[in-house]
Amino acid sequence: MSNLHKQPITIDWNLELENVVEKYEPLLFKLNTLAVIHPYIIIGSKNNIFIYLLLNINKIKLIKQFTLHSEINYITKYKDLYILIVGENGLVYYLKKNINFSKIEDSFQLIEIFKNGNESTWSISLFNGITAIGDNSHIIKIQHLKENLKLEESQLENKQENEEEENNTTTTIENFQLIGHKHNLPHLDCYSENRLLSCSIDGTCKIWDINERKILYESSFLKGDWIWLGKRLSKRYFRKYYSSSIISNQNTIMEVSMFKKDKEEDNLFFIGTKNYIYLLNYNLSKIYYKLFFKPTRAYGVVPNWAIDSLDRITLFEIIPELNLICLAKQNDTKVILFKMICTKIENNEEEEENDYQLVPIEILPKKDISNTLIVSISYDKNRLFILCLDKTLYIYRLDNIVKDCLDEILI
Repeated sequence: MSNLHKQPITIDWNLELENVVEKYEPLLFKLNTLAVIHPYIIIGSKNNIFIYLLLNINKIKLIKQFTLHSEINYITKYKDLYILIVGENGLVYYLKKNINFSKIEDSFQLIEIFKNGNESTWSISLFNGITAIGDNSHIIKIQHLKENLKLEESQLENKQENEEEENNTTTTIENFQLIGHKHNLPHLDCYSENRLLSCSIDGTCKIWDINERKILYESSFLKGDWIWLGKRLSKRYFRKYYSSSIISNQNTIMEVSMFKKDKEEDNLFFIGTKNYIYLLNYNLSKIYYKLFFKPTRAYGVVPNWAIDSLDRITLFEIIPELNLICLAKQNDTKVILFKMICTKIENNEEEEENDYQLVPIEILPKKDISNTLIVSISYDKNRLFILCLDKTLYIYRLDNIVKDCLDEILI
């Protein structure tokens, strides 16, 4: 374990691991390049994918390295089976978790989805084999993965019964493009087989009907501010309280059925720009929540011009089962944990009266890391993983943190 700080610090009981990652070379100006499928930690670095194993003795071990043809810009995971990877010169790959393997280094297989020309590719989202890809051409590419994803997903452990209904829908679509943005596409969220949220540097976010290949809804009040991320949320993710109550100790963590289908009106959208975060309604016409997001900047670590260029909300994790959003800028030294809550007038069952909010409950890491900055985060199995520019990886148990903080929040 590395000792990076000489000054006394408060003991952080929820910190499970602080370890310097071997071989990893962090780069600025990339998006999130960390994904975790327990017990595997996958990190993108330059044109390499490093796969580490989280050991029971509280350390990580490098077990596999893949070298790609170009630099990696962004990685994310789909369920607990795929790691999606995009980068420079049309790089679009995924890592598939092998269910049956004889050697630990054969836990993942690297597969190219398609060659996206020579485009600088920054975003990717997958839903049941439908893949949306965003790049500097301003055009969204829709690709259909030919392999049988449903068969592979059925082999996942702890498969929920309700997942079968979601997976029975058809995925036989042709490859095509969605044209409508005027600038780069740093984030996409394909949240159903027929719905896609796109976010662009042109200052707009759009909701697409994939089958009809048309824009259903478009933001009109965010123009002028670059939009770096967007994520569909269900209203079920928000813990409900009466307007004057104190959060109780019991039943504080909501059980969320991840595979229950919502109506269109049950959708909310979390949007992150350079300086603000928003909660918008299902058609992007109403703002439920808006917050100016000022980072805890790591001045002196990198030049001021680089700090300003990294002033963008791009690091986030949505954790429905804990009603949490974890959020940071890439010039930040802290990850802020927000509780998703819904308040309403007592005895009023009208959905229109509900008010959706984000309440900050914790900041991580708790220790002083002003000599570095956060470059990537990921979440898996009640643990938040925070990767910093100095190669330090922090792992926190979130279930304990949430329980400790809830009693102090007044609604």
